[in-house]
Amino acid sequence: MLIEERLAALVGEAVSAAIDAGAMEQRKEELEMRLEGQRQAPSHFAESVRQLTSEFALLLERFSVPRFPGVTEPSTIDLRNYQPVLYGRRFDELSSQGLIVVVNVAHAYRKMNDFDNSIEWYERALSLAPKCASTHTALGFTYQLKGNFQTNMGEAIECYHK
Repeated sequence: MLIEERLAALVGEAVSAAIDAGAMEQRKEELEMRLEGQRQAPSHFAESVRQLTSEFALLLERFSVPRFPGVTEPSTIDLRNYQPVLYGRRFDELSSQGLIVVVNVAHAYRKMNDFDNSIEWYERALSLAPKCASTHTALGFTYQLKGNFQTNMGEAIECYHK
């Protein structure tokens, strides 16, 4: 009797496994069909990126943004990271130079002891790169240099902790 019970259990497990395998195969086929359908049909997202690209080009024309010398490549949206490409230059290449200029203006104001303008320019830099530790540190240092330590020390410490 024990052997018959064990055999019945094994047959039951085999039937369950066959049903599970069939269900898994059916689910796999459904997913493959869905994936193929998405590959063939233009997605709403892709259409949004195309629309954004054309609006980006119109804005560049409207604001008369100068082109880089010798560049004929249009401005687009990079489909790998969805950031603008301005006449062949990636946004991170452009923004890093812009960030350096903004930080340098803030440094210059600080060296001239114009701490309020320096703080304003560091905050502009942080709006471009909010996680830039060196800019947070420079802003904290400027708050310290500003003079009124009881008033500004809290802001300085807050900058150092970011």
